Amino acid sequence: MSIKLGTIKHIAAVIAILATTAFFVGFLIKNPSTLDTLLAIDPLTLLILLIGYSLIIAANGIALFYSLRYFHLKTNLKENILLTGYSSIINFFGPLQSGPGVRAIYLKKKHGLSFKKFLGITIVFYVFFITANASVLAGLAFARAASPLIAAAVIFAAAALGAAMFWLLYNANQRVKTIAASLGKIRFASREVGYIGIAALLLFAATLIIFGAEIFYVSDSYTIVNALGYTATANLSLFVSLTPGSLGFREAFLVFAGSLHQVSLADIVTANIIDRAFNVVFLILLFGFLLAIGSVGRFTAYRRD
Repeated sequence: MSIKLGTIKHIAAVIAILATTAFFVGFLIKNPSTLDTLLAIDPLTLLILLIGYSLIIAANGIALFYSLRYFHLKTNLKENILLTGYSSIINFFGPLQSGPGVRAIYLKKKHGLSFKKFLGITIVFYVFFITANASVLAGLAFARAASPLIAAAVIFAAAALGAAMFWLLYNANQRVKTIAASLGKIRFASREVGYIGIAALLLFAATLIIFGAEIFYVSDSYTIVNALGYTATANLSLFVSLTPGSLGFREAFLVFAGSLHQVSLADIVTANIIDRAFNVVFLILLFGFLLAIGSVGRFTAYRRD
């Protein structure tokens, strides 16, 4: 009896969540001083985290606004906040990073925006975001490589391998063909696409504020260079995650890329516990805020130009 790929993914996600939770608990038991560090977090760090996570919502909201403007749709501030906020909550607590899927379903059902169109413009946003993070890691690889030629060769080989894999998948996978077709219809020279790129950079800046504040709180020995490498690594882990909030996958990425960001294992664990705890509290507060300004069932309609 064959097992479906979706079932395997869900089983893998459950295993990753349980393993990561067990690791966190075991780490705290063996390192009780870490708990003191967590409980002693100062108000300034909490304020910085609040600003950073608010900027993430703003960046996603800007990207959504200009994605819809690209298709000659307008949205008011209230609907944008509600759709962005609720999908962000679902993206964290739901399976397989499901926030974009929720937005796509809502826009298809309520406004007739096809999945292919929304998929194409959403991928553009992700391409900008991935490029920003990959560029940071490539820069660090060049700076820290014993030979720049070796670093260049590794990056070139990775790019060539990625292109080859995409070509093979394109010829074998209908989903990849759909993605390629959607991207092929995007007018990259449009003003809206430019603003989407700016939103991606804002998203990177927001995550840099968050992750930087966390590792700086854990240890004052780190610099902005450490924060850049740590942030880029954590961000890229989102694109291969099967678990809510990229639980387990982000930590694994950060450990394996330790030579780039040079943050210790103990500090990675402590910083991630801080981040997970604050993120949950932030999303609960966000949910209360969304309920206060309106419910998801009373969205204001988009207006076509």
